[in-house]
Amino acid sequence: MQLNRIRKKISWVTLLLVLQRTPFLPWAKNAFVFAGSMVEKIWTWKVALPAAATAGGWHSLSGASSYVTSSQSNPASVNEGQSYSFTFYTRGYRANSFKVENLPDGLTYNGSSTSPTISGVPQTTGTHTIGITGYRYSGYGGQKTATYNLVLTVTGSETLDTDGDGIEDITDTDDDGDGVIDSADAFPLDDTETLDTDGDGIGNNADTDDDEDGVIDSADVFPLDETETLDTDGDGTGNNADIDD
Repeated sequence: MQLNRIRKKISWVTLLLVLQRTPFLPWAKNAFVFAGSMVEKIWTWKVALPAAATAGGWHSLSGASSYVTSSQSNPASVNEGQSYSFTFYTRGYRANSFKVENLPDGLTYNGSSTSPTISGVPQTTGTHTIGITGYRYSGYGGQKTATYNLVLTVTGSETLDTDGDGIEDITDTDDDGDGVIDSADAFPLDDTETLDTDGDGIGNNADTDDDEDGVIDSADVFPLDETETLDTDGDGTGNNADIDD
């Protein structure tokens, strides 16, 4: 009985000595340590250096530095009343919720964590600093990123009143105030012109050949009819159409 115990101890000692001389034990030890570090990396959220978090918007999500960013321009600008859209995301590990603060009137956050987007038509002029913070869990739970600041300038839309009648062009039916409504005016913003008979871009008042028939208006009996230029008998019918010139 005692002899059998001694034999078993010798066998275990021999096995351990053999294993120590092979790469199996170091390999198994390294594998165990690596697996432990991976588990810690996946499941442990560590606090990043305060200085880095404050200065660069970094923090540690699942053991790796993550931060909110975007591929779009920042700072950005948009005209009041003009549509605007801004998409953002976390670099590193994905956040599962975002807190978006200080949105100007007219802009909203879609609440998505997979495709987070701010969009709308801003109504308040000025420079707005919109804060975006990512959180590990939904509902703003767990560790968070440093706040990313989107600086958006909303400029006021300029009003135009061409004829100075106190009615903005956008609602004025006669922008240039020449007495011809815009829908019938070839030059709605030029009070010296209303017609362009030949469509050459030059108003009839300035055009020396309104019908573009090759005969200047001063020598053309029918300056607005490109098919006629003469009326020999003065009966009001051009020579081309008159059977008795």
